[in-house]
Amino acid sequence: MNSNLSLDSNLPVPSGMPLPGRDLPDLFAMLTPEYNESLYQDYDDLRSFSSEQLSRHWQNHGLKEGRRASTVRDRESFSRLIAELPIRSALEIGCFDKPSLEQLRNTEVVVHYADYLAEAELKQRAQHLPGRDPAMVPPIEYVLSDGYDQIKRKYDLVTSNHCIEHQPDLLSHLLWVANILSPKGLYIASIPDRRKCFDHFLPSSSVIDVLAAFYEKRTKPSFKSVLEHRCFIVDDYGNAEDPLWNFEVGRASRQGFDRAFQEFVSSPYVDVHTFQFTAFTFKNLMKQLAAYAFLPQTTQIMVYNGINEFYIALQF
Repeated sequence: MNSNLSLDSNLPVPSGMPLPGRDLPDLFAMLTPEYNESLYQDYDDLRSFSSEQLSRHWQNHGLKEGRRASTVRDRESFSRLIAELPIRSALEIGCFDKPSLEQLRNTEVVVHYADYLAEAELKQRAQHLPGRDPAMVPPIEYVLSDGYDQIKRKYDLVTSNHCIEHQPDLLSHLLWVANILSPKGLYIASIPDRRKCFDHFLPSSSVIDVLAAFYEKRTKPSFKSVLEHRCFIVDDYGNAEDPLWNFEVGRASRQGFDRAFQEFVSSPYVDVHTFQFTAFTFKNLMKQLAAYAFLPQTTQIMVYNGINEFYIALQF
């Protein structure tokens, strides 16, 4: 970690034990590039562009628009990216019943899983949720409701799928992940594109949103996030002519607001999206946090647009 990190005294620093063996190569340098000219030119409106025009269009428009310009463009290719890295150990955060590291199970890679709940609790929860399979819940090495400081070893790779947007305090989460990564290790994650899920009408989260959660040391989503998720995600409420159009489903109504508040005050944690991103806004946010010395100045990020989600690779 960078010794110039601001406010790192607010975070307990775990003493990491690196795994024995050879030095880890620079995994970031081995990643698939986020821009491939020949793939990007496949778009009909870009076929006549020169190399320079294509590159400029990608930098100024393509990433922002959600266009894909890499062989990493869906969950399958994202999984291949992980499988091809020469790692010795990997930790998945928030796996529930869909662990993504099982492809490494029969290799020499040490695979561990961490979740907010213990294995038995996850299995019980899966029994009561449609489409979930208790038999697919893997052994949970770390119960994260007990904190990250229980993790005493370093991992070459930490990964998560649709987990980052649920973090009450995203910056603290990133700092904890940085602390348990081996030197030159990677944090690789999939994140929903807010334009292509139920967050469609919500704005992208800003550095102010992230810093507010960090300074307030949030351990649960804000009431604003709970209210948005429970009552307003299906509605362009800022421009709605009829604020009660969805009153019948009990969402945007006084009763719905009261229920959301009761859920917020009575629960230690509410499972909602606390942040909303696109690949472009997330990449920009990481650069801002590094520039302000909340993340190491050496932080590097690669992003890949998918269909309804995007993929990130961070090296701190």
